Amino acid sequence: MSPGTVDGEGALKIGAKSLGAVLVVAIGLVTTLARGAGDERVVVSQPPKVQWLEVAGGSWKPAAPVLSRAEAALRKSLAARLQKKVTAGEWHRYSIQYQGSIAPTGHQLVEVNAFCSTMPEQWRAHFDLAHEWVRVYGGGPCFFRAHYDSTTDTVSNFRINAPK
Repeated sequence: MSPGTVDGEGALKIGAKSLGAVLVVAIGLVTTLARGAGDERVVVSQPPKVQWLEVAGGSWKPAAPVLSRAEAALRKSLAARLQKKVTAGEWHRYSIQYQGSIAPTGHQLVEVNAFCSTMPEQWRAHFDLAHEWVRVYGGGPCFFRAHYDSTTDTVSNFRINAPK
């Protein structure tokens, strides 16, 4: 007997008869454990999501669908710049500060500043992430900045910090 199936979004679908218990455990990865009537187990893991941090003072507030499109475009831009595929594990280590702005063309932009979420806690204590941009010199691809144009679904001014 099959305990369930995984849909296109990575969610585990389980029939009511085969469901014994569902647990969600979060330690780095989100893990779902389902136990069926015959004590079968299915584990579905999804990487954590990129953390988006809005910086106050923007001229508009990008909605979740805009940020989702921006994330996809930024990931492609990073891969192109690094000349290699960016795995989900590599991508999901980033935190991204963002702020909505208006370009001279009238297009709505999302200004982004990305940094590794594994940055030392003592650094985080020195930045008010909701009110000031984290500016780091050096650090390589762990830190990058760009503009995402929500009208044209394009990334411009993509800059990776200088190598370590």
